[in-house]
Amino acid sequence: MAADPQVLLIVDDTNTQYLQFSPDSSVSSTGPVPSFVFYGSTAHMTGPGTDAPNATFVTILFDGTSVSLFGNTTQQPEEFTVSIDGSETFPYEYLGPAGYGPFFDMVPLADGHHNITLSNVVGTSIDFAVITVNMSTSLVSQQPVIVDDSEPDSETITYTGTGWITSGTTASFFQILDSLPSTSAIPYMESTHQTNGVGDTLNFTFTGNQLAVYGIMDLTVPSSLDLRFTVDGSSQEDKSYVVMESDVLEFQGLKRPNFPWYQTPSNLPAGQHMLGVEVLDCQNLTFVVDYFTFMPSSLSVGPAAGPGSLSRKGAIAGGVVGGVVFVILVGLLFDCIRRRKRQLRTRFPYPFQGGIQSGIEIPLDPMHREPIANANAA
Repeated sequence: MAADPQVLLIVDDTNTQYLQFSPDSSVSSTGPVPSFVFYGSTAHMTGPGTDAPNATFVTILFDGTSVSLFGNTTQQPEEFTVSIDGSETFPYEYLGPAGYGPFFDMVPLADGHHNITLSNVVGTSIDFAVITVNMSTSLVSQQPVIVDDSEPDSETITYTGTGWITSGTTASFFQILDSLPSTSAIPYMESTHQTNGVGDTLNFTFTGNQLAVYGIMDLTVPSSLDLRFTVDGSSQEDKSYVVMESDVLEFQGLKRPNFPWYQTPSNLPAGQHMLGVEVLDCQNLTFVVDYFTFMPSSLSVGPAAGPGSLSRKGAIAGGVVGGVVFVILVGLLFDCIRRRKRQLRTRFPYPFQGGIQSGIEIPLDPMHREPIANANAA
């Protein structure tokens, strides 16, 4: 029997089914990072009450194997405590740069229901969570799948044209506001695909509906970009994005992550589809693709890209724990074969679940900053 494939779900901070914040936390409307740069235009921030010793900031509830958190941190290193499934707390240290991006990445757990509590968190906001689940679990949960622009399955995403470039780790830091040192942004999975080449295209194959394309909008210079979106080679929509001089003066240095370039029509039936995007014209505004989200409708959505090194400390811990578990499993298997008395059941020691935005508005003027419609807020 084939193994149930794993996928990554994106959960907005307003989804109380998965993320339960302390009453002392607050929904971001002011602060060092403008709220409209967040996914869904919201984020939960720590407050005076959550800064108290041993105070809980958030409890994450999910069925799956791992979870990562994305948001904004204001200090480096970022230190807090974690409890898994009611265990004793243990220290966690994020050693990456302060600013917007991934800051928490839990080592893989046994598949099942888990609760993870973060306490003693200071100066941090949570924008969204990414949860690794089996595909059958995602169909039941009806949460959107997130796919990185650099999805390793080459049959899922194809980029055609000579203008495409990819950003690596060193080139993937975008300043949200140049005047503030703690507001640089790291793209999802620390990568983007970007082009300013007229005629360049991308194709994305998916099984489901409610597809959205997110990227990074550069608002630092007057510019414009014309894109053509097609679904299954027939439904066509041309969109223009314009950055005015007044926008540049108002938001000097702003590069907006989580910008919704496009969402498929609401009447698109669930099934297998192919999105096509073509650059029609480009005047100083680069088309930057960061990730895709959609509602899955079958098992044929491809494998999940693992969280990888979203949190460097978490990745190191995951490697250590993985090696220990491997050695334990080999030892148990040898012992089982030798004794042939009973079947040993390995238990993995612990050392240490919002819907997609259903009505995303993509204005021709990207500085139209009305909150993106969010089904979770209903």
